[in-house]
Amino acid sequence: MAKQLNMQFSGRIGPLVGCLRDGKYYYRSRSKNPKQTDATQKAAGKFGLAARACKVMRTNLLPCIPNPRDKDMRLRLEGRIRLWLGQQGSMPLQATADIPFVNHFNFNAADRLVERFTISPMFSITGPGSAMLQLPAFIPANQVKAPAGTTHLQLTIAAVALRLNDYTCYGSNSTVITLPYNDVLQPAQEFNMDLQAEPGNILVAAMQLRYGVQEGVAVSYRKHESKTVAAIVGAMYM
Repeated sequence: MAKQLNMQFSGRIGPLVGCLRDGKYYYRSRSKNPKQTDATQKAAGKFGLAARACKVMRTNLLPCIPNPRDKDMRLRLEGRIRLWLGQQGSMPLQATADIPFVNHFNFNAADRLVERFTISPMFSITGPGSAMLQLPAFIPANQVKAPAGTTHLQLTIAAVALRLNDYTCYGSNSTVITLPYNDVLQPAQEFNMDLQAEPGNILVAAMQLRYGVQEGVAVSYRKHESKTVAAIVGAMYM
């Protein structure tokens, strides 16, 4: 036997939706297949695209990410990708050599790479299956702001090519170089990368800067580990 419950509510409880209208409460069952507006469907689609792109980026740029488990970093990057997608009226997206919001994204929210490493790398396409990151000549002691006691710098460079609509990687590379932190001019360097540069692909390059301290015959990066900075230094959509 069913029992009548003396309960009134406005809102949703389980499968019921209640509302107050003209002093009376009305109830209905919640639809199992709620209809979505075109705007809602488009927003949901962009959320999915951003989540997929973010995952592929983080997976393949892992050598450059100071704290891969940082949930805030993941949400911030995903949000930047959505902001870019939100600027696009419709698919297909417009090609750009500088993806807004995504380029210059800092993985360490507390510190910015551009403020520590005052050299501007250049990311460019060199062929249908290759890209290049160019690092101009610089004097470390003059153009890198390092903590007191730093004797060495470690630069990690990583890049990835991906597409918005799947989880596939279309090429990735990573390189690590170590430099003495002094006032000697470092020559310009070029880092070649095997990336598929074809229409519909996103190409992203990132850089991480770590500070080392000479300890005997070895260089340790533990002392200044919390001050590691990293950012995306190139992002383009083909």
